Amino acid sequence: MLFRSLAKWEEELYRSIPSADLNIFLNVKLETAIERNRNRVKDQKESDSEIEFRYSQIENIVYRAEKNSVITAEGTLKETSKLVKKEVWSCL
Repeated sequence: MLFRSLAKWEEELYRSIPSADLNIFLNVKLETAIERNRNRVKDQKESDSEIEFRYSQIENIVYRAEKNSVITAEGTLKETSKLVKKEVWSCL
C-alpha cells in the first residue's frame, strides 16, 4: 500500500514538471557503443551484454519536449559537439 502510494506520488511529480524546450538524443550504432566501452579506461566497466541490454532499453524511449532531435554521434567528439551546438543555437 505504501509503495503504491509513493509510486503514484512520484508519477504525479514527474507529470507536473514542464516539458523541456529541446531534447537531444545522441545516437550511435550498437557496435560503436560496444567498441567505445571496450576502449574506456574504467574500473568495473559494463560487459558487452550489459551494453546490449541498455541499448535495447533506450531504443523506444520517448522524451517529453517541445522538440526532440536525434543526432548521430558516430563521428569524433569535435564533430558531434559541432552538431549539438548547431541544434541548440537553432532553438534559441
